[in-house]
Amino acid sequence: MMNRTPPLSLAVVLSLFIVIFLAGTTPMAQETQPEETFIVKEIIISGNTEISEEEILNTLGLKTDQETTKAEAESRLTAVKDMGVFKKVDTDMKASDGQLTLEIEVQEYPVVKEIEFIGTSSLGDQKLKDILSKAGIKTGEPVDRNKLEQGLEDIIKEYEERGYPFVTAGDIDIGETLTVEIIEGKLSSLRIEGLKTVPEEVAINLVEIPKGEVIRLFDLQMTYVNLRGSAYFSNVEVAPARGYKQSDIILRWQLEERTLLEEEREGSRVEIDGNKVFSDGALQDLIRPLPSGKVNNYELLKALKPVYEKYVTSGYVYADLSLTGVENGTFKVEVTEGDIESINIKGNDRTSQKVITNKLNFSVGDPYNSDEAQNSRRRILDLGYFNEVNVEPAKTDEGLVLDLNIKEKTRLNSLNGGLTWSGGGLAGKLTVSTKNLFGVGQDVTLNINRGFSLDSELGGSLDWKNVYYPSQFNFTKVSLYRDLESEFGSSLSRQGVKASFGFPFTGNLSLNMGYRAEWVSEGDDTDGSLTNIVNSDLVFDDRNNPNFPTSGSRGVLTIEKAGDFAPGVSFTKFKGEWRQYFELPKVNLIEDNTQVIALRSLSGVGFGVPPEYKSYLGGHSTLRGYGGFPTTNYSILNTEYRLELLENDFYITSFVDAGIVLDDIDDPDVLSSAGLELNLQMFGHLRIGAAWALEEDFEWFPTLYFGIGPIF
Repeated sequence: MMNRTPPLSLAVVLSLFIVIFLAGTTPMAQETQPEETFIVKEIIISGNTEISEEEILNTLGLKTDQETTKAEAESRLTAVKDMGVFKKVDTDMKASDGQLTLEIEVQEYPVVKEIEFIGTSSLGDQKLKDILSKAGIKTGEPVDRNKLEQGLEDIIKEYEERGYPFVTAGDIDIGETLTVEIIEGKLSSLRIEGLKTVPEEVAINLVEIPKGEVIRLFDLQMTYVNLRGSAYFSNVEVAPARGYKQSDIILRWQLEERTLLEEEREGSRVEIDGNKVFSDGALQDLIRPLPSGKVNNYELLKALKPVYEKYVTSGYVYADLSLTGVENGTFKVEVTEGDIESINIKGNDRTSQKVITNKLNFSVGDPYNSDEAQNSRRRILDLGYFNEVNVEPAKTDEGLVLDLNIKEKTRLNSLNGGLTWSGGGLAGKLTVSTKNLFGVGQDVTLNINRGFSLDSELGGSLDWKNVYYPSQFNFTKVSLYRDLESEFGSSLSRQGVKASFGFPFTGNLSLNMGYRAEWVSEGDDTDGSLTNIVNSDLVFDDRNNPNFPTSGSRGVLTIEKAGDFAPGVSFTKFKGEWRQYFELPKVNLIEDNTQVIALRSLSGVGFGVPPEYKSYLGGHSTLRGYGGFPTTNYSILNTEYRLELLENDFYITSFVDAGIVLDDIDDPDVLSSAGLELNLQMFGHLRIGAAWALEEDFEWFPTLYFGIGPIF
């Protein structure tokens, strides 16, 4: 008999098919089903006193009769909770008949009557209050938690900028008295790790961080430099950790000994090889005596310590020592001086590489010297073609590789004009210049100046400066000029030619020499005289950045001699100038803005100087606020505060100038002025200033002036 499937089996199959079909289609139907919407019937706000209902509603973003969903309403209520001005927010949402009722009950933070800080000592309470006030936390107003958190971040940032790296915010008590705990990290203990033969006290003596005092970044950096520059250690790392108290900082200095000897060896003397910078005799004289008997690694390093320090303090920071063997009781030590394997110049898209390499005080194969690297960087910046120059040495398997990363200025062509007013009346000046012509270090400048009176004549100059060839020179320069001094109450006319060149002595010291042949006439007199003048400038310069110096100094001693060696007027002039720059802590106005105090002292003395060759004080380059007047013997001091608002483009200056004229030693003239300047560096360097002469007959209306190029 043939078996047949019972009828129930067909029913089961059909049932399963229907279940599977429904299971597959139901979610799809749910996904497409729109979320139920409601109409906001009422919004009830309670508990607020200082924060207006309007402000809460603006944050909520809902109003009565508005259509919304429950999810959107929940999101809007969360925004109210996140306002930061409420200690507590309770919300309720009731739905009925397609309508929503929202209830918001808030508990505000109290109005602050006083702000106090616990644990502060380094910056002072008032400074911290000012930072909180700038963030929006002030007495007489309720606390905004979001603004408070921002203010605390700004306080920590201020500490970091002042050089305190281990500062955190502790407990905060928000009440009528807002109490903020500031935890300043203090050194609680030192741990020296990794030593084998070098005694621990050798490392501890190099630490410049006072125990129990707030740790400053400067002290931390100096300790690192001391340890890294020591003959005893080849690698230095520091790992800070918190101690038992919140303010306790434990500094773990992980040191790697410079290893010359793996084990003790017999020896009585040391012989050095591989040195090129210093002579054999100079280094042998520095080596300390070895102890008798067997010598360990520390004792050998101790004997060589003066040799290593001589290299490091002289700028050869990549110098190293290694032991090549021990022969007949003599330790054979080789010095590797950190020779440069290659120099890579990057970023000079328009400038010829030769223009840059001409300014380097080193080349491939020379030992790397950090002082010479800094001097080379300054000389490259002094060209005026670049905004940034960074010298980055790195040890590689192939040797020491030096990268020069350069950022070129985008604007090297300039057109500047200006007006100035002095005792001689209104005068105008126009300057057209192009720098780094064709990328080969050629600068051409045309200056035109003329007074606005009908009888004024045209003056000016055409200057050509070359920094490309010859490579041994800083520059060569030729100028054709015609100077008119009617603006100073004189009617002198000078026209002539000047040739000059600059030659480097060392990284910081250079010599400039010049010669000019000049025809001088007065008024309508055409029978003027020819004067031959030579001058010599000895220049010292260690500024960190000639474009906008923030540290370092520049000094110039000038001797100018006319006559004796050729027919014409004979005289001698001496001039000395010193500039000094001091960086102040940055301020946060537009960004982290740089502040600088700049000083210049300028003095001159002359012998047999005729009136037409006297120096002129006044105008916009010496004593601002005064018209020019001739003098031979003088001394002035310029003091400026500079605030850079746009990096490399714009800074403002306030200044005080003071001077003394010593032509009549029994009756010297003392002069002073003060004023403000705007310095625009976007197209060349244009100064726009206002100066007040500080005299008994004080005039409120200032002397207005335009100047091209920095005063110093």
